[in-house]
Amino acid sequence: MAGLDSRERQVVARGRLTGGPGVVAGSLVVAAGVCFAAWSLWATDHAVCRLPESADACQSQAEPGSPVCSKLAATDSQAACECQTMARWVQRQLGADSPLLISSPLVIGGDLPAAELEVWRRETIDPAVRAMTSAYFATTPSEPVVVLLFATEASYREHAARLFGDREVSRYGYYRPHLRTVMVNAECGPDAMVHELTHALMAFDFPAAPEWLGEGLASLHEHGRIRDDGGEILGLPNWRFGALEDAIRQGRLPPLRSLLGAGSFRGPDERLSYARARYFCMYLQSRGALQACYRACRAGREGDPTGEQAVAALFPGWSWEQLDADFRAWLGRMGTPAPQVRLSSLTSQVPGWKA
Repeated sequence: MAGLDSRERQVVARGRLTGGPGVVAGSLVVAAGVCFAAWSLWATDHAVCRLPESADACQSQAEPGSPVCSKLAATDSQAACECQTMARWVQRQLGADSPLLISSPLVIGGDLPAAELEVWRRETIDPAVRAMTSAYFATTPSEPVVVLLFATEASYREHAARLFGDREVSRYGYYRPHLRTVMVNAECGPDAMVHELTHALMAFDFPAAPEWLGEGLASLHEHGRIRDDGGEILGLPNWRFGALEDAIRQGRLPPLRSLLGAGSFRGPDERLSYARARYFCMYLQSRGALQACYRACRAGREGDPTGEQAVAALFPGWSWEQLDADFRAWLGRMGTPAPQVRLSSLTSQVPGWKA
């Protein structure tokens, strides 16, 4: 049976949506009154993909001539099998000639040539995944995550509409949580990719993260550099700082504590909400406290859903007024940030990352 999910504005097949190895081909999804073919993940009690003895055995199940390149951990046969199953299904949607690359648990595809997909994997996606996992995520993905990159905005929008019925989308990229799919306009560079990938990985580790932390961390990762040891993405100033400058100049920057208790970021102050979340995470990172904050929020999520107590515990003896004053002083010391451009490619100061 089917039921309406208001957040996704679509009818999804109801069942145990854990994304096991079974895939329902050609399932119909209804969004805004339009029927279209899309992938819906359906876990059943009987796996469609038979568990092989090794990742190599699962690789051998690929369809003849299929341009699927795999980088799988031979010790994780179930993950390898599920990624192969997902890859075959995605390929049917994109077209038989569309190259796919598996870097378990990710299935990477789109309309880019295979060589370009490999560059994205090697120089952007894998380093970002390793850094985020090392810094924050204790629970890694237990199911495949699909990452689709498209060479132009036109192609990105066409595929968003054809695959999912999504017509009103950001020009940069977005994440479909119920389908565990990241859609990216590669024309905009890696910023949107790393932002949405943060959401995809956090969904397994801390799905109940308060919005300020989830969007703050994802926005922090938009523009940064990987630490020399590869263990963390260090945020750099970016275009979002302009919203803070405007609010400070106009005397309408809300108290910091209100960020943690905010409801949805959507609305007339969305631009400022994202900027406040990003730069508060950057402030915590500059004090060496961001990783501890994330872990404390995750550990205390039941009794402290907004993370307010976790943040306060990081600054013993400080009032919220003192913390707010220190945050504002830190913002003032930042000076003029990077040019106010939207989601440009990560620059040469980010080792190993390029579009």
